[in-house]
Amino acid sequence: MATADSETQRFERGWVGLAAGTSSAVLWWAAMASAPRYSYGVHQDMGNAAVFPLLLALAIVGGLALPKHSTLIGVMLVAPALVLSPFTAPRGDNDGLWLLIVPGLAIWMGGCIVCARAAAWARLKIQEWWRFREWTPDQPL
Repeated sequence: MATADSETQRFERGWVGLAAGTSSAVLWWAAMASAPRYSYGVHQDMGNAAVFPLLLALAIVGGLALPKHSTLIGVMLVAPALVLSPFTAPRGDNDGLWLLIVPGLAIWMGGCIVCARAAAWARLKIQEWWRFREWTPDQPL
């Protein structure tokens, strides 16, 4: 039998995952999926690479805001792009190098998880420091 606390945690995880996944899908669609599939010129549109630093920034913000769900945030920030990439990634001159986006995104997912976990760890350490700083000798530790 599930307790009310575990039900609340499951509900929170669902909404956090949905929010992270939706923001990732919107970013991927705006930056990469909206670019033309094939571009044979040298400097033609190949998508906007700003999506990758934005995903890292969102992972850091998510880890700071919700440290309990930092791993889920890191995974869900890249999972929609990873699923959509074989169908929506720009293919350039069709030399096959676009297939590297899938393992690249898998590595990027690991980076987002690390950034989110590091941000969560930093938040918890800052909270500990403030808790200790507010301690006075007449209070128990």
